[in-house]
Amino acid sequence: MGPVNKNTFDIGPALHRAILGAGGHDVAISDSMLASNGAASTREAKAFIADARDAGQTPLKASEVEQIHAMPDKAAAKLVALQIDLDPARSEMVAIAQIEGVWCRAMIDNVPLDARLPIYDFKTCENASPEACQKTILNYGYDVQAEHYRQVWQAATGEDRVFRFVFQEKTAPHEVCVIELGAGTLLIAGKKIARAREMWDKCMQANQWPGYPLGVKRVDPANWAIERWPKR
Repeated sequence: MGPVNKNTFDIGPALHRAILGAGGHDVAISDSMLASNGAASTREAKAFIADARDAGQTPLKASEVEQIHAMPDKAAAKLVALQIDLDPARSEMVAIAQIEGVWCRAMIDNVPLDARLPIYDFKTCENASPEACQKTILNYGYDVQAEHYRQVWQAATGEDRVFRFVFQEKTAPHEVCVIELGAGTLLIAGKKIARAREMWDKCMQANQWPGYPLGVKRVDPANWAIERWPKR
């Protein structure tokens, strides 16, 4: 069975390609193909989407194509102001290395040629304020991603680099925030990823992939939920 595309319009990959300088894979769906409510629910639109995906393209609405054109310009201006140059030739770099006996792989959004410069990963988001970005990093485990990428790149090249995320809002004016992970965050993330490699190695050797523990679990309200209820 082939991959399932849960979102009919996936602008994430198209935005990545545009900002990282590897665009050209998105294709616009004509407004004439859309239903009266703007949905791609017509037979013609569905056929167009299927053909585009079979050709390795990302089908997008015209408004989303405009968005993709607007976001790279905003991101480029912010990165220029920060003296950050994301060379398209150094985008989507793949590193493969063995760490503690475990083979690891990482595809990194951008790695400047100068080994003194950081590794960069691009993320789209709803809110690019520093506070929101910090929560997003912890909620989605981006700290583990960052340290995994850092370690794999170092193991493959010998380069010990800083890691930065470039967050950009999907809605106008498409604000940008560049986040560099500190030593404390990476220290904890390093422990998480070391444990993950250990678990992966054991599962690979035993060919056993356990899920959640068996049993019925009792759940009581957390302290924050108890404290919030009287205030309501």
